[in-house]
Parts: sequence; structure tokens; C-alpha cells
Amino acid sequence: MTASGANPYCELPDRTVALPARTFEISPAGRAEADRLRRLPAAELFHRLIRDQESDAALLTCRRLIDTFLEDLPQPAIGSAEAGSLVAEARAELAPIVEGLAGLPADVRQLVYRQRAPLALLDGCWLDMVSQPATQPAIIVNRLYAQHYAQRGAGNRLHSQEHRRRRALEAAEVTLPPIGAHDFLARAEARPLTALHACWYLALSRLPANFLPEVAGVQFAYRMLGIDDLLLGSRPVSATEPLTSLLAEFTELADQAAQARFVRAVQLVIGLEREHVGMLAELARWRSELSLESRVAEIIAKHAGMAGRQHGRVAVGDRLLSEAFGDAELDLADFLGRFRESGYVTRGRDGISPFTSAMKFGGPMFGIFDEQEAAVFRSWVASAQAGERPTIEISPNTAGNRAAEHWAQRLAASEPADVVVADPVVADDRELFFRLVNIENF
Repeated sequence: MTASGANPYCELPDRTVALPARTFEISPAGRAEADRLRRLPAAELFHRLIRDQESDAALLTCRRLIDTFLEDLPQPAIGSAEAGSLVAEARAELAPIVEGLAGLPADVRQLVYRQRAPLALLDGCWLDMVSQPATQPAIIVNRLYAQHYAQRGAGNRLHSQEHRRRRALEAAEVTLPPIGAHDFLARAEARPLTALHACWYLALSRLPANFLPEVAGVQFAYRMLGIDDLLLGSRPVSATEPLTSLLAEFTELADQAAQARFVRAVQLVIGLEREHVGMLAELARWRSELSLESRVAEIIAKHAGMAGRQHGRVAVGDRLLSEAFGDAELDLADFLGRFRESGYVTRGRDGISPFTSAMKFGGPMFGIFDEQEAAVFRSWVASAQAGERPTIEISPNTAGNRAAEHWAQRLAASEPADVVVADPVVADDRELFFRLVNIENF
């Protein structure tokens, strides 16, 4: 209490931009489960975090993810007021690359769009829980939540950012299930790097009160860079003015330490977007340079896991398809070589191969492959029937692997110093109330 009897913690307006640093209390069982989670493949970790928003194992994993991406960033030499110039320079650098990706042939562009979709559809998730008892009624929180409201369509789903981006994807003939669906990442053909970037943004969305300056920095940088709308050609849900106002207001309210946290988050987003756009360009080059045989092998590998049980006694050479497609070590080059010499590819009496007939309407494989995949198979069958026998060399997709391995290794080693392992003990109603208000920390 002050000398006048007023409580300083109730003074309005609330100029808070960063909460006091607190520890994160995790149960022994939660830590053990979190140790298991961080060893999961990136796609499995993503699905766990999408489904599990409350367990202490998931929250510790999120705390470790935040540490993984933020911990080694250097202390910035500038304040938050200069962050806008960093973002402007990065956008000028990345925009020509992104515009080039948007102008690729349809099949390559669709691959790029699918790869970017997990991030494009998660955009703004870090604001989902920024407004909560621990952060209200702070000015900066309400500014952020106003932007969240706009991104969600101001009450009209048809005007939401997600709806606009899905329409842009569908216009390019890219259709994906809800982001929480078990096969979402598989349908997006998401690389491990994409999944790990998505996990970072999900992690921030789970602990926004503790990382409020970082949330503000991510919102400013990600939205001002605007990579998703630039790539998809979708219309942003709002102008840049609320973002520049956010930057100005944060700078006015924040001390030097909070401004440094804001700038580090901006620098991280710029680095991640450079990394992901670079991976998209690498992916596009890989697809554009694939031989016809490699394209066929890619399609077979994509469908093999779901195909083997459907083929009964069908065999290629001396091996059943059910056996071949169930082999994790399947040699695709060898299989493709045997397949192109088989009777399934040879022209039949009607002039059409049995394999091509099977893909037509009414055939047993109708609808299994999309139109582009079927077209690749038809071209390959025609090539084989014409007597062409190029050496079959499979070009694996390694886009983003090096960066993904870097982040995975950092996550495996992450042990934030503010994590306390203890069995939960609630001494009294006051302690319970404190824990409920500061729910992220318990």
C-alpha cells in the first residue's frame, strides 16, 4: 500500500509488459513423460502438443522448446524502436524469393504451398491465451488481443485469416484436413523442419503470460514480414497500422530488459523465416530437378504404407506387393526396375496397360492417386512401353534436414534453469488461488 492507502497493483491503466520471473513447477512423472516427448519425431511431437494443452509434461516440453529456440540468441544492441528496420530489411530480402516460389509451375507450387500450410494456418496461435487472469488488464495485452480478434474474423469465420488462407490453398488445388487431424502433417507432406517450427509457435502459445515480450515481438515480426500472404496471394486481415502502433506502445511502456526480449524474439522470427523460405526454395529445386523415375518412386513411397494390404496375391516379379510394401527397407530403384518389366506395364490387347486401366474410372485403383500423380504414372508407362530404360537413380528429399537436426539436438539437451521438479502441494485456499491465476507455472 502507498502512503495514501492506494494499492499500486490496482492502478490503471495497467502498464505491464512483462510479468515477474517465476519458476515452473513440474511433477516427477511429468518430467519423465516430457523426457520421452522430446525424443519423438517432430511430426509426432507436433500432434501431441496440438492434442495436449494442459498436462505438465506438455508444458515442460513447451518450456524446453522456448529455451531451445531462444536461449543462444545474443543480447541485441538496439532497442525495440529499431526493430521495424530489421523486419523491413528482412522482408526486402525474402520477398523476391517468395514471389519466385509463387510463380512456379503448378505441381511444384502446390508442393511448396502444402509445406508452408502448417505455419500459415497456425499464424497467430501465440495470441490464443494471451488474455488471461495473470495478464489482464494490461494495455499491451488488450492491444494484442484486439489483433487476435481481427485475425479470427471479428466474429465472422468467413472473414478469418484461416478461412482466407484455406481458400487460397484450395484455389491452388491444395486441400488439407483440420490442423488437429491425425493426418494433417502427412497430407501437407511436412518436413521435420516445418514440424519443429510449428512446435515452437505452439510452445509460445501455451506460455504467453511468462513470455509476454516475446509474444509481442513474434506478433510484430511474423505479421510484418507477411510471408504467408505473400506466398499464397491471400489478403491480410488487417493493415500494418495496428502493428506499428503495437511497436510504438511497447517501446513506450517497456524497460530496457523487456525491450531486449522483444528484439530477440523479432530476430528469432526473422531467422526462422529465412530458414523456412530457404527450405521451401530447396524443396522446389529438388522437385523441379527430379527425373521421371524419381517422381514415380516418390509417389510409390508416399502410398506404399497404405497399399500393401489391399493387393492380395498380386506380385511383381517373385515378390508379393503386400510383402514389398510392408518392408521398411524397400529398395525403390530395384522395385521400379522390376515393375517396368512386368505385365502390368506392358501394353494389352486394347492398347492400354493393366496398370493404367486400373487407375481409370471403375478400376480397382481409381481415386487412389490424384490427377497429377496419375499423369506422372501415365507418362512413365508410356516411356517404358516405348522401350526407354534410363538408369533408375532415386533422389531423396533432404530439404531442411540439417537445420531440423540442429534444433532436435538442442531440444534434447535443453534444461531450463527455472524448472523445479516437485510433487504438487496446495497448502491453503490462498495458494490454490495463486496457482489458478498463474496456471502456466504449475
